[in-house]
Amino acid sequence: MRRRGELSLGTVPGGFRMRATMKRLMIVTLSCGMLLGCQGDPNPNLDPSAQAFPALNGASGLRRAQLLHYLREANETLDSKTSSEMSDHFSYRDAKGNRIRYGEAPATSEVWALSDLELDKIPGTSTERAFREFPMRTPEKPIIVAVIDGGVDIHHEDLAGVIWTNEAEERGTPGRDNDGNGYVGDVHGWNFLGAADGRNLEANSLEVTREVARMRRLAESRELSESERAYLEKLEASFEAQSGMARRTLDKLRVQLKELDSALVVLRQAGLGSESIPALDAIPAGDELLEQARALARRYLERGVTTAVLNQKISWLQKEVEPHFDLNFNASDLIGDDPARMDDIGYGNSNVHVDADHGTHVAGIIAAIRENGIGINGQSAFVRIMPLRVVPNGDERDKDVGNAIRYAVDNGARVVNMSFGKSYSPNREYVYDAIRYARQKGVLLVHAAGNSGVDIDLEDSFPRRPEGEPVDNWIEVAASTKYFDASLVASFSNYGQKSVDLFAPGMGILSSTPGNAYQSYDGTSMASPEVAGVAALLLSQYPRLTPRQVRAILMRTVRGNVPELVEAPGTGILTDFAKLSVSGGIVNAYEALKTAALLFSSK
Repeated sequence: MRRRGELSLGTVPGGFRMRATMKRLMIVTLSCGMLLGCQGDPNPNLDPSAQAFPALNGASGLRRAQLLHYLREANETLDSKTSSEMSDHFSYRDAKGNRIRYGEAPATSEVWALSDLELDKIPGTSTERAFREFPMRTPEKPIIVAVIDGGVDIHHEDLAGVIWTNEAEERGTPGRDNDGNGYVGDVHGWNFLGAADGRNLEANSLEVTREVARMRRLAESRELSESERAYLEKLEASFEAQSGMARRTLDKLRVQLKELDSALVVLRQAGLGSESIPALDAIPAGDELLEQARALARRYLERGVTTAVLNQKISWLQKEVEPHFDLNFNASDLIGDDPARMDDIGYGNSNVHVDADHGTHVAGIIAAIRENGIGINGQSAFVRIMPLRVVPNGDERDKDVGNAIRYAVDNGARVVNMSFGKSYSPNREYVYDAIRYARQKGVLLVHAAGNSGVDIDLEDSFPRRPEGEPVDNWIEVAASTKYFDASLVASFSNYGQKSVDLFAPGMGILSSTPGNAYQSYDGTSMASPEVAGVAALLLSQYPRLTPRQVRAILMRTVRGNVPELVEAPGTGILTDFAKLSVSGGIVNAYEALKTAALLFSSK
């Protein structure tokens, strides 16, 4: 699901080893302050290695010995890590604790999600097999799939031909609400995070931050009840944990930058021309100091981690994460909506291209143009993507989620994909009302289960279907991998025998990203659109199906002959796969279409 920072290869939970990190942070501090004479902030105009080690040229034997000791320590620390710890070392955390790997390029072997277990020996969705073996009919009308997410690159080469167009607005008078739906100029969807003057909200606070601020204000105005005090204590603890994680992540990245810099300054003295493996290998063998530097730099460069990458991540975290924990931040100050009114119609603007990495990736999974000789194949060939921007860098507002669902329903969507989530939802009833509205109008909602590796039967995760109600237009999706063994379930995926309906491919998923690019992401954010796309394909061939019927078919036709025991997310303990979801299986387009064909042929 959407956890901001899913930049190159996605999200996996787990913590880095703070004891070792803080030890190395102390070493770097000592190295800079005592060994190298650094003072104050680094000069942005200097090479980073020159900032860290300005006195290496002509350095005394003592200084060289201390630098050699530092490089040895760094290499020995990395040598002591398990493969899992090493993977975690070369990652960073977003504000919600999701682990993001950086610097790795997607491989063509990662185009696996639409594969078939019997034919390809890969547990994908069997969509390519379905297209080969079933005669696909072009429906009278394409199936509109709303993507409630960040923005979408509507001009992407693999998506431009499948973007929904509001013809009344396209043909109408600019600056007017030509179709009378309350949204001016919504030609290709709507941006609920925009201002009327064209500005756009990119970063927002987390819901826990907003709730801490609200409850503190309430405590100042009156005495809290016992339950309110308990809630505020829970909020405060969560707020401190998450803000502390952000600070530790920045510390970790700064340690890594200093560590890589320390190796590069030695290597540049030996003739290193660029931060690359070929340049590293071109340096002749040298003394232990040089070889320790070479070994340390190789660990980074082999993973695509350069000083530029690390500086970029540090800059991003400093700029983008700060609003997450700003207790005074109010998104409505920019957007211009009335924060006290949930059903506030018409706020926002028509720019759906803002902050479009995640949403473009999701849209491509569903609808990338098939067999056009470029990019990837989407799950369905007969859809239109309706972009609805609701998710900022931070937490989405309940108000925007509810209004986006209603917009999708009122403007013709048959399926809605929602790859986002959070742990607190103070206005959840407004979202529940929108879910009920979608059910009444015959619209299917598909939602990502989340990336925290927890049982959401026991942990709060929002949005979710209203409890105790027959909500048969909702599908909750967890993430699977391409490995047909005990590691079938993605280690980061949430699960739940009552709350999660089924699994779908969600690890190493190649799809479209802005600027006619393609990248591989991990996350239940990727699994959810796999299911939304299969649902849209099913509806394109059998448009009379109701959401209840689509859900029932997808649930009954999951691939069930999977390894009986799999590693449970979060713990790695071998667990019965059937106990991790309601259906106990992985979505299967081929079997779903076969079942639907039998159903309609019998009538």
